[in-house]
Amino acid sequence: FPSGAVEQTGAVMAALAASAQPLSALDVALTFRQGRKAEPQIRATLAAMARLGFLAIHDSGQRFSTLRAA
Repeated sequence: FPSGAVEQTGAVMAALAASAQPLSALDVALTFRQGRKAEPQIRATLAAMARLGFLAIHDSGQRFSTLRAA
């Protein structure tokens, strides 16, 4: 998982964009070599992006997806 905030955001967005299904922070974390160790940073990134309106929220905030144009 990248160390810089900008790179982290890009990596999380790329993981979400590559998935046809909404993902949890753990789902995203498991796509990286660090696995569960990266989950807290990923959870914080997802929460920030959702607050800013960049992500759709599913399952009461447990899973997220990118906003897709109709």
